[in-house]
Amino acid sequence: MNKQYEKRDNEGVMFQNDKRQEDWHPHYRGEVTIGGVDYWVSETEATSKKGVAYRKLKFKAKQEAGRQAVREARQIVETVRFHDDNLEDVPF
Repeated sequence: MNKQYEKRDNEGVMFQNDKRQEDWHPHYRGEVTIGGVDYWVSETEATSKKGVAYRKLKFKAKQEAGRQAVREARQIVETVRFHDDNLEDVPF
């Protein structure tokens, strides 16, 4: 019986990371909603110094992820503008 996923507060989903290439890449990735805020979530399997296996979770607000992309794009645009301004001094 296939049931369509219904997004609910304080719940989420994770799937095995099929794009994992490096040891530091998360084993699982997904999304979760907590308090009405959407987050990206990633899980990495690890082992403590005492040899005990554990799972480390990281959460990043989707809205913040978008803001970071905008900041990076603005920085690229400013770099390009700087180089364009310097081209005005070229004699040809």
